[in-house]
Amino acid sequence: MHVRALRQLCAPVEAAPLAAAADAAWLACYALSPRAGEPAFVPPGAIRVTSAPADQTVIVRNAERRLCVPTEVVPE
Repeated sequence: MHVRALRQLCAPVEAAPLAAAADAAWLACYALSPRAGEPAFVPPGAIRVTSAPADQTVIVRNAERRLCVPTEVVPE
């Protein structure tokens, strides 16, 4: 995959009643494109999510090729 432009900054969250730490790193999400000869991107379909508050199945529709990585929080 080729990593392209920055597309989103996503705030870290956790399911209620828990909250993400104030100093938690944001996620920087970049667009991706396939390299020549790579197979086409296939969305994962159903994903089982297990967490302390609840378990659920998430159906992925219209998935995009994105790479999300934690950022570093720099004090001012």
